[in-house]
Amino acid sequence: MEKSSRSPMWQAVNIAFELGYTIAVPLVLLALAGRWADSAFHTKPWLFLGGVILAMVSSSLLLVRKFSRLIREMNPVRTPDTSSTDRVQAPASKEQHSNGVNQSSRKK
Repeated sequence: MEKSSRSPMWQAVNIAFELGYTIAVPLVLLALAGRWADSAFHTKPWLFLGGVILAMVSSSLLLVRKFSRLIREMNPVRTPDTSSTDRVQAPASKEQHSNGVNQSSRKK
């Protein structure tokens, strides 16, 4: 099924699940790894706390990437139409006005 043919409700549910596991998976894995490392190296609770902090940082970075992708998908970048012949000429600079001569009217 294409993304555009899904209902908005299912898109919202999908986003909620993605955000949930983006936060939960790193937190659980890194907290468990920190707890195991604490018991192995007798550093309780420092490696556990380090794992939790690392999980928060990695989850934040993953969320930023997911939201950036989501925003790009919702608002595609439109390229300006360069085929138009109705272009507005940029105003002359102060120096050109003081000389009374417009750069575009000079012949080389």
